[in-house]
Amino acid sequence: PAVTEAHVWWTMTRAFGRWRIEDALWPLARLVRGHPHNPEARDALAHCLAALGRTSEAIAEGQRALADDPLSPALRAGLGFFLRCAGRLDEAAQVLDEALELHPDWTIARLELGRVRWAGGELGPAAAEIGRVEPEWGRFLEAIAGGRRREVTRSLDAWRATPGCAPYWLAERAMWAAEPERALDALERAFEQHQLRLAYAAVDPTFSPLRATPRFLS
Repeated sequence: PAVTEAHVWWTMTRAFGRWRIEDALWPLARLVRGHPHNPEARDALAHCLAALGRTSEAIAEGQRALADDPLSPALRAGLGFFLRCAGRLDEAAQVLDEALELHPDWTIARLELGRVRWAGGELGPAAAEIGRVEPEWGRFLEAIAGGRRREVTRSLDAWRATPGCAPYWLAERAMWAAEPERALDALERAFEQHQLRLAYAAVDPTFSPLRATPRFLS
């Protein structure tokens, strides 16, 4: 009963497993009040706030969590994501660069930095960052930047046919390739498979162009 982290992940598992993120806010806030210097509790609360579109609050909680565990690459990667959702790309890049200085092999931070570069219009650097950990994905981004549409389409088709390729990430790649209908198809499959990452689809800037479409709203 005294293990805070167990309560954190029990709460998160129930909330994200049921896609009822708001149900986690009160118990996580209570854990934070009781254990104000527990970074996992603050980070979990930050992720729930981000999923609900409360990005300013998520950033604040993420910063407090990082203050209590400044060497954590996971906390820096999460904060980078929150900052990207808020459109604060320069700050996101700085946090992610710091994570990679401390932990050069932290894949999640490398991928998130690539997303930040792409969002800022730095297509070459984005492809280079992502290509360091996902070479096939890096080549895909190079093909997009170079206008090689046949190569882009072949890559999307190949990923669609690959067993185990998570549809949420396929949707992201389709959006980068300016294929919104293909992205919606993939998001619908992510919904059918109950992919947990889908909880962020309403706030991830990647999917902003879709949010007014009937298929997304339904």
